[in-house]
Amino acid sequence: MLTSFRETLAPGLVMEVEGRLLASGRSPHQAWEVWQTPAFGRLYRLDNRSMAAEADSHLCHEPLVHVAGLAHPGPQRALVLGGGDGASCAELLRYPTLREIVLAELDPAVLALAREWLPALHAGALDDARVTLRLGDAQEVVTAWQPGDEPFDLVIFDLTDPDTAAAPLFSTAFFRACWRGCARCSASSRRSGPASRSMAAPGRSWWRPIR
Repeated sequence: MLTSFRETLAPGLVMEVEGRLLASGRSPHQAWEVWQTPAFGRLYRLDNRSMAAEADSHLCHEPLVHVAGLAHPGPQRALVLGGGDGASCAELLRYPTLREIVLAELDPAVLALAREWLPALHAGALDDARVTLRLGDAQEVVTAWQPGDEPFDLVIFDLTDPDTAAAPLFSTAFFRACWRGCARCSASSRRSGPASRSMAAPGRSWWRPIR
């Protein structure tokens, strides 16, 4: 039985976490693990990278959601790209004006592991009537939007790191596609992975103007 894992955060910076492996598997998209740890409580990993943990999920998902959410005077529709653990949806549901959250998740295995092993992350949000699940490539969800469709007030990029299979969703072209589906008054927020990785490659395309 595995009792710890090591994870490289940056060149020369390695984290070792003690714990107990509760479950693991591989979907058509990625490998996944669920751990019970003394330091972080229960956490999950995708392709050997930690995604979210019970003890500090709020440090990621509160700023990810509320920087955009509080900037908007009254969001009614939100699009979450990725975020299959439901933590971003749970934060969005704090806004009483929200009528619908569309959660576009590529991998059904993330939804399944969150429901079975990590209920504290989503707090029931994955089964809330205001949350619409769209399984599949987020690019298809975004490009399927037509001018006559109802626009989004918030777009939350809760994706894996930019150097993973999610890389096309951090491109200027994809940001422009998202912009088409946004209301005139709208806000967006995105996570770009650990600062140690993002700072190693400054000037990437997602910081360029999208208009």
